[in-house]
Formats: sequence, structure tokens, C-alpha cells
Amino acid sequence: MKRIYVAGILLLIAIGLCVAEYVSVRNCTDEYTNRIDKIELMVESDNMKKAAFAARETEKNWEETINIIDMLLFHDYVDDIGRNLAKLESYIEKEELAEFFATCEEAKEQLRSLEESELPVARNVI
Repeated sequence: MKRIYVAGILLLIAIGLCVAEYVSVRNCTDEYTNRIDKIELMVESDNMKKAAFAARETEKNWEETINIIDMLLFHDYVDDIGRNLAKLESYIEKEELAEFFATCEEAKEQLRSLEESELPVARNVI
């Protein structure tokens, strides 16, 4: 009987860790999606210096976040997002707005995909 209790406790711990990991990834993706939205608004309001600074800070923060998140997720997704965030500042400084907005949309789509890949659905398990 003790084995069943131990197995149940281990199952609850595993479920708890999975939920905590999903919540952490969701919060991270929401935060960076909001940051990208704010940078887009700054560019739209022609506040390029502030937008470039915000893009640089977002990239730096992503590099710090990646140390924690990278051990939980598929590395290629995380690296692709980082590459797109790194491009934002240069697009703002060169005023290549079409590329800037396209890269923002691509990064937000990658963040959404990252969050969806952590959902406990059959297509993610198989």
C-alpha cells in the first residue's frame, strides 16, 4: 500500500512541476509579446530613440531569461526568437520599418508557438 502512496505523491509532484513550467513559459511569452507591442507603438509614434533603447533592453533581458527558459524548452525555438529580437534595434536605427514590423510579427508568432508547444495536448505529446 505504501508503494501506491509513494507513486501517487510522485505523480502529483510531476504534475505540479509541469504546471509550474507551463505557467512560467506563458508568463515569459506574455511579457515579451507585450514588450514588442510597446516597441511597435513607440515606432508608430515616431519615438525612434526610445524604441531603439527599449529594443536593446528587451534583447538583453531575453539573454538573461534564456538561461532559465532554455533548460525547459526546445533550443532552436528559443534561439530563433533571440535572433529576431536582436534585429529589432538595427531596423529601428536604420529606419527599415517594413522589416521591423515583419520581424516583430514573426517574433510574436514564435512566442505564441512556443507557448502552444507547452500545452498538454495530444499533438504535442506524440
